[in-house]
Amino acid sequence: MTPYGLNTRSAPLWVQSFEWTNLVDLRTAHRFRAKLVFLVSATGGPYDLRAQGTPRSYVELVAPANLPRLAEVVDTIGAEKAVVIPRRADGTLGEPTSFVEDVHAAGLAVTPWTFRAENSFLPVDHRVGTDPAARGRIVDEVLAFLRTGVDGVFCDQPDVCVEARDHLWAEDDSATG
Repeated sequence: MTPYGLNTRSAPLWVQSFEWTNLVDLRTAHRFRAKLVFLVSATGGPYDLRAQGTPRSYVELVAPANLPRLAEVVDTIGAEKAVVIPRRADGTLGEPTSFVEDVHAAGLAVTPWTFRAENSFLPVDHRVGTDPAARGRIVDEVLAFLRTGVDGVFCDQPDVCVEARDHLWAEDDSATG
């Protein structure tokens, strides 16, 4: 028996890391069964792989051909928002990539990060006014990501993401009748 029942797939526990080796170690050597999340960004790569002399970029690691191997270890890919929906050169929100579909096809979940309400963190077309600290149209940004089929989001202001989720549910309810 494990303390507090936290070493099960249904445990309310998620361990996330930008490094790969420790996630593999948790799953294999320690037989850790709770949720593991591999955090990735649109640039760079895991420090641990570089330090081991086998540098790989996050983009390479989450390429469709590599996702089945990741699925043997982790449950979720926590992707920087730009991996799911990149920004255009003018700073506006672009079109969704195939990332969510690709990750889901490998049996993994997707949780992009990090949503923040301040203009300085939003795409240009979601900002309101010129004050970088003012609240922009964050709900609209979160909705764009939820509509791609992501499984959850990392949000610095959780009430905003709940509002977006509720808005999406209301849309679904009105569409079905």
